[in-house]
Amino acid sequence: TVEYNADSYKVQETAVLGDLIKKIPGAEIDSEGKITVNGKDISKILVDGKEFFSDDPKTASQNLPAKMVEKLQVLDKKSDMAQLTGFDDGEEQTVINLIVKPGMKEGIMGTVSGGYGSEDRYEGNGFVNIARNNNRLSALGNFNNNNNANGLGGRRWGSDRGITETAMGGVNLAMEPSSKFKYNGDVQYRGTDTDVESTTSTQYTGERNAGMTEEKTSFQNNKNKNINGRFRFEWKPKSVTNIIFTPNLTYTKANNFSSGDTDRIGSIDDEFNMLSNSESASNRNTLNLNGNLLINRMLNNKGRSITFEVSGGMSDGDTEGTTYSHIDYYNKDSVVIQDQ
Repeated sequence: TVEYNADSYKVQETAVLGDLIKKIPGAEIDSEGKITVNGKDISKILVDGKEFFSDDPKTASQNLPAKMVEKLQVLDKKSDMAQLTGFDDGEEQTVINLIVKPGMKEGIMGTVSGGYGSEDRYEGNGFVNIARNNNRLSALGNFNNNNNANGLGGRRWGSDRGITETAMGGVNLAMEPSSKFKYNGDVQYRGTDTDVESTTSTQYTGERNAGMTEEKTSFQNNKNKNINGRFRFEWKPKSVTNIIFTPNLTYTKANNFSSGDTDRIGSIDDEFNMLSNSESASNRNTLNLNGNLLINRMLNNKGRSITFEVSGGMSDGDTEGTTYSHIDYYNKDSVVIQDQ
């Protein structure tokens, strides 16, 4: 474990965790929010040893206030199986664990920001953390139409075509109802709605097609919705018995539509002159469920134990699509139609 004192790295009062991480020697955050420390990918961020939004360290880095961190630890975390049995199965993950300042482990903490600009551009962000004893509830959200597709604090302005409206939100909890039972998990939603309109005018100069012009207009709309849920339940009915159950759920829905018109005239031999219009649409739904159950019981104080593990899942999905095109060739006085 490598440990850094947060107070040794100066950041602004309003800084988020990502601003602090960038100050750490050997740490980098790329334009997509991927975090690396000394060349190792960070797969998770923990808050006082408890996962914060599962396998999405970007969410934590873009929303957790830097001022709540007392110490930042970088460590290789072993799998549940390795921790319970003492046998290394090679399933290590490099993670960041945040030690929260004592004064911020109780009470309510939150941040809200927003903006509005020309051409009806807007963005709003919110984060709230409620902590009491060993229990924590965090909620965050983002909505915008300024092509901030990462949402939740990310920035990708101008890198995508068209105009994207984004809505994102999530809830993370870590609870310890008793000394024998604890659970944590999160649910995240992300939706994007993108419109792309384009107009293209082409003037041909080749010998055969000199004087031919082509006017194209097109429209695309892409809607995507994604829901992810992850939970971890840990029960220790006796001092020598551990039961861990980790279910996961992912649901994705995508709707795509595009249309276009092309008018080509001026060909010398009229072979290429035509008027066409087309439309296509597709709808896709996918659902994935999986879970893992791990039961371990120590047999004696020499480290011997017996372990039972079972995992499984199911997935289901379907895609429907339609395509229609209508081409009118001027010189042939004929129409070609495709309808699928």
